[in-house]
Amino acid sequence: MRAKTWKALIVAALAVVILTAAVGGTMAWLSTQTRDLTNTFVPAKVTCAVNENFTEGGTEKKDVRIQNTGTTDAYIRAMIVANWCTADSKVVKTASPTYVGLPGSDWVKHSDGFYYYTKPVAPDQTTSMLFTKCEQGTVPEGADHLEVNIICQAVQSTPANAVTEAWGVTVGANGNLTPGN
Repeated sequence: MRAKTWKALIVAALAVVILTAAVGGTMAWLSTQTRDLTNTFVPAKVTCAVNENFTEGGTEKKDVRIQNTGTTDAYIRAMIVANWCTADSKVVKTASPTYVGLPGSDWVKHSDGFYYYTKPVAPDQTTSMLFTKCEQGTVPEGADHLEVNIICQAVQSTPANAVTEAWGVTVGANGNLTPGN
C-alpha cells in the first residue's frame, strides 16, 4: 500500500507542475498577444466669451453677442453691469444707460437680472445681438467715464436637466429655454 501512496503523490506532484507550466505559459503568451486599450473619452468643455464692437473712437459698445467657445452645444446667459467711474476706475454711481435693441431677438430677461438666450448655441457660434448700442446719457459729477461689463455664463445643453439644475430654468419641448419671470 505504501508504494501506491508514493505513486499517487508523484502523479499529483507532476500534475501540479504541468498545470503550473501550462497556466504560466498561457499567461505569458496572452500578455504578448494583446494590446493596451486606450480610453479615448474627452470631456466636453463649456465656456463662452463676449464678442463686442465699439463705435468710432471706442467710446460706446455696440453689437454685443456671446460666443460659445466650448466644445459642446450650450445654453448662454448674460448680465449687464454698468457703472460711472473715475479716471482710475473707482465706481462713482451705478449707471442705467440706454441700450438700443435690448433684449435682442431670442433673448429673454429673467427676474434674476440675467438675459437668457433661449436656444442652444453650437461650438464656435454666437448668439444674436444682446443689444445693438449702448448710449451713456448724462455724466454724473465726479465721474470720468462709463464702464459697461457683460458677464456671461454657459451650461451644456444636454442632458436637458443640466440647465435646470444649474440655473433653475426649464427647457421646453422644442429645446428652447423658458426662464419664466
